[in-house]
Amino acid sequence: MICSSLGKYIALEIPLPVLELDEELYNQKINEILESKIKLITKHTPIKEGDEVLVKINGYDDKDKEITFSQGDIYQTIIGNRQILKEFEQALIGRTMGESFTIHLSFPEEQNFNAGKPVRFEISVMVAYDRILPELTDEFVASLDIDGVTTVEQLKSMTKAHVLEINRHCLDETLRNTVMNMVIKTSNFEIDEDEIREKLNTKVLEFNEILSIDGISLESHLKAMNMTNDEFLHEFRENVVHQLKYRSVINRIAELESIIITDEEAKHISSEVAENYDLTFDEFILANPDGYEGVKKDILRKKVVELIISNINFIEG
Repeated sequence: MICSSLGKYIALEIPLPVLELDEELYNQKINEILESKIKLITKHTPIKEGDEVLVKINGYDDKDKEITFSQGDIYQTIIGNRQILKEFEQALIGRTMGESFTIHLSFPEEQNFNAGKPVRFEISVMVAYDRILPELTDEFVASLDIDGVTTVEQLKSMTKAHVLEINRHCLDETLRNTVMNMVIKTSNFEIDEDEIREKLNTKVLEFNEILSIDGISLESHLKAMNMTNDEFLHEFRENVVHQLKYRSVINRIAELESIIITDEEAKHISSEVAENYDLTFDEFILANPDGYEGVKKDILRKKVVELIISNINFIEG
C-alpha cells in the first residue's frame, strides 16, 4: 500500500475536546472500593440475585459420559454477574445451601465440545452468602490506610482525579484516531491486492488461534455473533485496508518531515518503557509481534501523530 497523494495534515481544524467526568465510571470505582471490604454472611434462606455462592458442578453428555472439563469444578460466583452460564444462575435462584439438583439443557453453541447436544449438570450448593457492603464513612475510609486519605471527601476527590485521568487518556486516543482518519480520508492510495490478501490471511489465522485457546471454533463464533463468513471477511478486510493506509500515511509524513528513528533513540525509549513494565530490554522487544523493527515503527507512529496534533487549530464550541 502506497500513499500516492497525501491529504492535509498541518493546521487541521477540530472542535476543542472537552474533558468531563464519567459519572458511571466514578460510581463504579467507588463501588469497587466498597466491594474490597465486603462482608460475606452465610445464609440458609433461598438464594436470590446478588447473593454469592460456592457451587460444585458435574456435567454429563447425552451418552451419560462425563464432560471432563466440568467434573468437580467449584465456582464462586455472584448471581447476576454472568460468571457462569445464565441457565446455572436461573436454576440456583430459590435454592438453599446444601441443596443438590440436576438441570437438563442443550450445550452452548459457542463451544466446540457437544455443541447443541442435550447435556445434564448436577449442581451442589456448597455455601451461600449474603453480601453486605460497608457504609461509606470517614471511619471506613481511614481503615483503608491510603496515604493522605482519611475522609470520605478526600476519597471522592482522589477517585475523581483517577477517573479524570482515565477519561483524559480516552480523549487523547479519540483525538489521535480523529486526526489520522481525517488525513487518510483526504489522501489517495495505490492499492496492492496481494498485500491486502496476505495481511488478511495472517489476521484470520491469528484470530482463529485466539478462539481455539478458548475451545471455540470460528463457525460457532460467527453463529453467536449472527454474522456470515462473508460479512466476517469483509469486516476484517476493511480493518486490514485501514491499517495499511494508516501505516503508509505515517511513512509518507515521516519522509516529508524528515522524521527518522535512530537505533540509539529506539533503544533509549524502549528501555524506559520496558522498565515501567518491569521488563528487560530484550523481554520488551520479544513482547512486540514484529520485534525490534515493530518497536521502531511504533515510535515513528507516535512522533508523526504528535506532530499533527501539535499543529491543530482547535475550534471553540
